[in-house]
Amino acid sequence: MSRTRLVLAAALSSGLLLSSCATQPGTALKVGDYTLSRDTLDDVTQAQCALAGSGQGAQPTSRGAIAQSTLAVVVQSQQALRYARTHDVSVDASALSQVRTQFEDQLKGKRVSGAERDALLDIADLVNRGQLVQQQVGAKDLGLSGSAVGAAAQQATTAGAQVISAWAAKSGPDVSLDPRYNLTVDEGQLKLRDASVSEPVSAAAKQSASQQPSASYVSALPVPQRCA
Repeated sequence: MSRTRLVLAAALSSGLLLSSCATQPGTALKVGDYTLSRDTLDDVTQAQCALAGSGQGAQPTSRGAIAQSTLAVVVQSQQALRYARTHDVSVDASALSQVRTQFEDQLKGKRVSGAERDALLDIADLVNRGQLVQQQVGAKDLGLSGSAVGAAAQQATTAGAQVISAWAAKSGPDVSLDPRYNLTVDEGQLKLRDASVSEPVSAAAKQSASQQPSASYVSALPVPQRCA
């Protein structure tokens, strides 16, 4: 799994049950009693830009897409943690420690501030706790015994995410998003919102409404909107 994918993996793969309520000023996302500020999301986005832009063959990346995927996976993780509290599911602390150490090593020498580094590590911890919950829930649902690894672990994680999503539809925490991130809910699924027209009509509009815009489109964005 790549460096940024650890935070963003499967961000939009399951249904995320959200309310349409607006957040308080300065808040990017609120899930139950959990709050993610816009400043912290900006720090996480910048840190991921630093990782995405390192190494050979790095592709241009939209900051907006990173922020949207981060919001989505944070919602999914918070739902998983709420499920764990109500269904007596625990996670392996040693596994979390190993992943955090990997992230710390990857951030060494990167052009990130202390605040950006800490914000990304906190989100990485949150996401990995959520994924471990999903894996345990899925393994139980699939009747797997022992520790799932490789393809079986991915299968268990996917199955667990589906179980938790179904639970969240009835009993999950309320979620509110800042509308500036252009996300909305359609039949329980988190999707991009096109506020101007019902369907994007131009090529540029289709790219801006895409979860994975083309490299040429991202390269043409103003510098503040992309990872330089």
